[in-house]
Amino acid sequence: MIFIKFVAKYISMKDLSKAAYARLVTELLKADKVIAQQEIETIEELFRQNEITPVDIDVASTLTIGQASKIIAKRKRKAMLMLSDLKSMALADGSCSREEALLLTALDYCVGTCAHPDNCLVSFRCAELDFADSQVLFLDGTLGNLSERVIEQYRHEMGNELRMGGFEFIFIPDIARHYRNTPAPLVKKIVAYMAPMLTPVESQRVIDMLGNLSTKSFRNEILETKLRFKLEQSNPVLMIKLGNSYVDGVKYSDFLLLDISSSPIDVVREFVGRFNDYQRHASVIISNMRDEKGNFIYAGFYKTIFDMVVHKRGARCKLVLEHTHRCYRLKFEGPETEIIGELDASHAAMYLLIVAESLSKRNGFRFQNSRRTELQTKYEQIYELLSDRDKVPDITKATNRRPKISHIEACLGPNHVYQMRSNRESLVVDIEPRLVIVRENNREQLAFEHADWARIFS
Repeated sequence: MIFIKFVAKYISMKDLSKAAYARLVTELLKADKVIAQQEIETIEELFRQNEITPVDIDVASTLTIGQASKIIAKRKRKAMLMLSDLKSMALADGSCSREEALLLTALDYCVGTCAHPDNCLVSFRCAELDFADSQVLFLDGTLGNLSERVIEQYRHEMGNELRMGGFEFIFIPDIARHYRNTPAPLVKKIVAYMAPMLTPVESQRVIDMLGNLSTKSFRNEILETKLRFKLEQSNPVLMIKLGNSYVDGVKYSDFLLLDISSSPIDVVREFVGRFNDYQRHASVIISNMRDEKGNFIYAGFYKTIFDMVVHKRGARCKLVLEHTHRCYRLKFEGPETEIIGELDASHAAMYLLIVAESLSKRNGFRFQNSRRTELQTKYEQIYELLSDRDKVPDITKATNRRPKISHIEACLGPNHVYQMRSNRESLVVDIEPRLVIVRENNREQLAFEHADWARIFS
């Protein structure tokens, strides 16, 4: 957590909620872009009443909006009083901006009278996840019966209700439909121009992935796998973009996760009504993007999804052989050393054998009886580098070999950048030799130049 460096000085304090309170107050102060004298006077009075110290303000500067709201939510008795103070402060200058209204509405649903266990505020680094302001995304849950198919029936009515507050409803199956309906030659040209680093095979995988998007794949592959954000919510929610904030100079996107399991339309109407009550005289700006055949939309959430998928395919993750104790361990790492997958020794040896065969003149792994001894020997050499066990599996037997290949495919998943693909009768991994790395004592070396691995990848 960002505020770890301040925990030591805060251990003796009973109430971390004071820092969280100060964080939300300062965020509201900045929200409408104009700081009035009345607001400063109100803040000084609120800080005096709540005994906010310079140390509280120091710690507050290290908290995200999501962290601050969760801290306050735990203090149920004080939460309502704090929220009342925040509303007084926001209205101190006689008006409430859209940004202030969004934050206050979100807090109503997290710590106020509309609070629900599955409602919460979350913050992501903008470099990891960013939407256009006021975009609203549907995410299905692990419980309940509000699936994509059910929301499909409500999506137009939900979209109309949200537009009354200036929000744009995003339904991922509609995005996938947009990509599928865009002429294939146009999509291929656009991907080629916007992601020239991709190979033709990777480009086609990007196109396939865009056309097969679902709320489940977004939740599993982007939120949980890429961002490592495990949603605690078991019910379906709307993910509502509130705005952006800064922590230690780093830009964050702030979202409200709003539970809609009780009744999607009623919850949306209440949310928009409550939001509009805070800014009664504000004008509403409605997106006029047109999802028409022949158009390739590259804005808002469409742009976010496209960039994420392309980055995932084009990030050129490394296949790392890391030396630990007496053995090596195979890892797949992203451009910022993010671990995006691992395999145990017997499966890793099988996978590396396929990689080695893919990088050889044979351009792929194909089991042939005439090479059974050669392939088994090579597998044993790899396995001995990965494990200190004496017994080596016999991959000349189809009953041992095929389950390993199936397990590898399942572990990597269909969209993994280094998933195996079939090429006629061979299995191929599309990887460049320079991306197969040996790491030992924090030093990296190309595998085909390393003493232990050169014979494998030569």
